[in-house]
Amino acid sequence: VYPAPAVGAALQRPDELAIERHTIFTADETPVIYCINTIPLWVIPGSLVREIVANPALSEPIFTFFDDQCKQHVEYRTGTIRPDIARNCYADALGCDPITPVLVIDEVGYNIDGQPVLHSVEYYPGNFMASELVRRSAIMPPPRQAAGA
Repeated sequence: VYPAPAVGAALQRPDELAIERHTIFTADETPVIYCINTIPLWVIPGSLVREIVANPALSEPIFTFFDDQCKQHVEYRTGTIRPDIARNCYADALGCDPITPVLVIDEVGYNIDGQPVLHSVEYYPGNFMASELVRRSAIMPPPRQAAGA
């Protein structure tokens, strides 16, 4: 497929074909993640493209697939995290009410040369995702000396 304009721009190849994979991850048969991975065709060895179209499971797990089959290690990813509601995020695939809160992660994966090789959008409905943060001030105070030291 030709990726959506924003995805093609993120991959820096707006006019090139890509494989787009839609995957639903479940817990106890309940959808907890809906993921759309877009992989530019130049990343995938030619003989493998038809096999993946016929059997998408060949490209899972995705990062192992990139390392072993494509010889394109995803070195780092950049992205955004934003809230939305299921109505705007494949509510049918998520199996939830259209007004359910959804956390959306939209990211681009880059190889060692800084070339974008993967675009992913992940949708997490309801309370299935939690993150913990550790924050510190930019300037750390000096460590305190123990009493009697």
